[in-house]
Amino acid sequence: MWSLVHSWGSDIQALLEAQQAPSLSLQGLSAPGMCASQLLALNTTALLNTSLTAQELMPGLGYFKSDVAQLLRDFLQDSSITVQVVDYCAGNRTLVPSTQSRALRAAEVNDSVATLLVSITLQGPEPDRLASTAGPLEPLLLDW
Repeated sequence: MWSLVHSWGSDIQALLEAQQAPSLSLQGLSAPGMCASQLLALNTTALLNTSLTAQELMPGLGYFKSDVAQLLRDFLQDSSITVQVVDYCAGNRTLVPSTQSRALRAAEVNDSVATLLVSITLQGPEPDRLASTAGPLEPLLLDW
């Protein structure tokens, strides 16, 4: 979430530093539990003394939403299914095992990885198929 808030020409960091508001920080804005909908609802005029909207300050939030929807449409390969990303939130960091090569042998290590929880809706001509556990996203879920 931090990189989505901070990237794509975001002005939020500079405004936070200029305001020096201890209750509002980039780390707080991207902490677990913080959702894109909450960030976009911020009254940036009052909080940061700017006329820019939250969407203008953090364009990465909208770009990510569009990218996820397009990725799922491409994965489903079914133009009759409409994909909508409702919201997404910063999740907890999780440990993921990985193999790192060191000198002549590989070592199994746990890497800490940030997570995002994405809420989506799928609409199509066969609602029962979309809602079933063997629905169109089952192969995607099994790969993780």
